[in-house]
Amino acid sequence: MRAEASRASLRRSALSRIPLGRGLIALGLVLVGINVASAIWDVRKAYERTERRALRDYSNMTRLLAEQTAGSLDAVDLILHAVRTKSAAEVVASVPKFRDELPRIPQVAALLVLDAQGEVLSRTSETPAFDPDVPERPFFAAHRDGGAADVLRLGEPYRIAPGGQWRFVLSRRLSDPSGRFEGVVAAAIELETFDRLYRTIDLGDGGFITLLSDKGTLMTRVPDPGNVRGRRFPEGRIMTGMDRDGRFEGWTTSPISGERVLLATSAVRGFPLIVASGSNERAVFAPWRDEAWLVFDRTLLTSAAMLGLIALAAWGLARRERALARGWRRYQAMIEH
Repeated sequence: MRAEASRASLRRSALSRIPLGRGLIALGLVLVGINVASAIWDVRKAYERTERRALRDYSNMTRLLAEQTAGSLDAVDLILHAVRTKSAAEVVASVPKFRDELPRIPQVAALLVLDAQGEVLSRTSETPAFDPDVPERPFFAAHRDGGAADVLRLGEPYRIAPGGQWRFVLSRRLSDPSGRFEGVVAAAIELETFDRLYRTIDLGDGGFITLLSDKGTLMTRVPDPGNVRGRRFPEGRIMTGMDRDGRFEGWTTSPISGERVLLATSAVRGFPLIVASGSNERAVFAPWRDEAWLVFDRTLLTSAAMLGLIALAAWGLARRERALARGWRRYQAMIEH
């Protein structure tokens, strides 16, 4: 018991020898350290929160755009699907009717009917609506050589003339009741229809919306950097994620701009197309940088205020200790003399 009392007495004696001013300064430094650590934690959490919020927004927007893109193409596929079991001659007989109905479907520029030899039997528009006449169109060859399967084919984007509108082709195989190849019916789709839809969304600085084929061919992009439509980009994380999970969400390097971008992709229901939307890293974290500066300013001001108050208290205590020391010396001098 005596040993414990002795140790306690020594501790009290040691604490009593520490000046109160120094103790207050040490406490102030500890409080400032806690304040700075709290600010770093807040900034880090804000970084993660900003990234999650941006990815959620891009994912929601991409799914909505994919559904709207599918809705605008459903009417086209309905026409193609309705005539797929007819002979080429029967489809040709229906062309005048389609010519009257197509103005109600602005995304369709024209319909084209080809026979089993690839010869053009009829079209709804006399103006050039399809890619230049070539001996064998790629979509025709794909249907002719692809067996009896009823597959919707997506063509590469093309321009009807230098400086003209961009289009792509959706086509289906024509078969007789026995399944024998009768030809192809194809629809030329205006890409400007999708550009107008995508431009109605305020993407902000650094944002983009892209329409791709499931093979990685770029159909259109808003904003359009130029000279990228029709380019097929090498398969990377995006196409790997689409093949594996049916979607991709996260960071990647844009093959167009070379920037690090955060994006989300979604398949277009019923069509071999993919919609992607996102933004570059600088734009994604612009709100976070603003919040980080606010946290920095707040931390700087509160830390300075704490240090100022503690320094003022320490100065007052130091003055009081000096006054007590002078009074004690005067008292000793009075006793001695």
